[in-house]
Amino acid sequence: MEPVLRWAASQMGAGARPVAVKGLRAGAGPWRLRIDRGGTVLEAVLRVGDTSSRQLLATEAAALAFAEAHQLAAPRLLAVDLDGAVAGRPVLLMTALAGTSTIPPGRVGGAAAGVGGRRGHAPQRGHRARARSAGADTTPG
Repeated sequence: MEPVLRWAASQMGAGARPVAVKGLRAGAGPWRLRIDRGGTVLEAVLRVGDTSSRQLLATEAAALAFAEAHQLAAPRLLAVDLDGAVAGRPVLLMTALAGTSTIPPGRVGGAAAGVGGRRGHAPQRGHRARARSAGADTTPG
């Protein structure tokens, strides 16, 4: 990992050096980096791949470039070495955004959240229509 960290620091400017590395997924990559450049600490996110992930990194680099070109709220691409010629492995470096990616306890993620509210529970077909007619039948009149 040391050659990759040196590459990432070099992309931030001459004399820059990594001072902290934190795995964003249970202590693993992608990696949040803190890089010291002459007394100023910069933050970035580093994705490290292998030969099988070159296309994924290329797609992400293109998406980040598109987002920047269209002024979308997204990280900015700082550098990419898809063939690993300089970094030793395929890598992508992007700006770090403030905040966290931690999902609060009790929150349901994925498609299930928008469908049934609980995983494995999707509304039945015609559910709303039956509920409305049942309410109409029980309303005193």
